[in-house]
Amino acid sequence: PPPAARRRPPPAARRPPPAARRRRPPPACCCIVGGRGRSLPCRARPAGATLLPGMVIAVDVPIGPAQPVAVVPSPSVRRDAFGANVYVLVPAEEGAIAPERAQRRKVVLGPERDGMTLVLSGIEPGERIAATGAFKLRDGVLVGARAAGTRPADGARTR
Repeated sequence: PPPAARRRPPPAARRPPPAARRRRPPPACCCIVGGRGRSLPCRARPAGATLLPGMVIAVDVPIGPAQPVAVVPSPSVRRDAFGANVYVLVPAEEGAIAPERAQRRKVVLGPERDGMTLVLSGIEPGERIAATGAFKLRDGVLVGARAAGTRPADGARTR
């Protein structure tokens, strides 16, 4: 038999304490409710009720009043060392050769899903932003933008 100093401790002594073994649910800010089942993993400790693992419960969650938010196509978000930005299209000055100018705006982003990103602050709902080709823009450049899926006007330059 090996000496006592080299013996492995019994399995119960090698296990981490029960609190370290428990699986923790993901943090609430990273959870997105499933589109099909509308389910979300959570951990609950109700007072006065008996719950067993795997039981299904109904929960009312107060979320407050609806707030308007902006949702933008994910490719329109430009990221650099200073954070996330989008280019908002604002009307150009009178006599400019293009109808709009690109204005860089710093934004705070929320979750991304299905190619769309939630913008928590930095732009207002309804503002026009550059999506396709936003990677080519710089702050203040003149832009001749058109709605997605439309063709350029007759006589417009295209490359």
